[in-house]
Amino acid sequence: NSIYHKHLSIQDFTYKKQMILQVQNNRHIISVMPNIIPVSLTSLIGREQEIETLCQLLHRPDIRLVTITGPGGVGKTSLALQVAHELQDGFGDGVFFVSLAAISDSTLVIPTIAHALGVIESPNRLLLDSLKEFLRERQALLLLDNFEQIMSAAPLLSELLSACAGLRMLATSREALRLRGEHEFP
Repeated sequence: NSIYHKHLSIQDFTYKKQMILQVQNNRHIISVMPNIIPVSLTSLIGREQEIETLCQLLHRPDIRLVTITGPGGVGKTSLALQVAHELQDGFGDGVFFVSLAAISDSTLVIPTIAHALGVIESPNRLLLDSLKEFLRERQALLLLDNFEQIMSAAPLLSELLSACAGLRMLATSREALRLRGEHEFP
């Protein structure tokens, strides 16, 4: 039993059902079906320009981290989900939704991201290193939702981005992550 049992949501359950266990060279590797993104329950009327701008930003080679900031309740998550849906064809290895709403301990950020991607912990290696290896050669987008309660974990995102050239991140937060290379929106 893992720490995730108390934090599983319907989206996590659906996501886990779509994981495929493979064996390569006597090692178990979990491959996930890309583009498992929750459907927003609200429509985004009048936000077409914001969606277009965010999509353009995430396609630029010099921008790898975009943080949608604003107070609670303004629709950051809905906007990010719509952008993720719009971009899913542009990331060959997938767009992955990572909900951080249920965690307040920054040491759980890497395990939560790994869980969302289906990366399993190895007894002989740090989970962060396994995550880097998994993402290193991939063209993927991570949507990190509700980052504001775990700001002290933000430097770990820089470490992932530095190790994984094809990785892009779209975060939602009430405040900027204050990382080098971050593009705050709006």
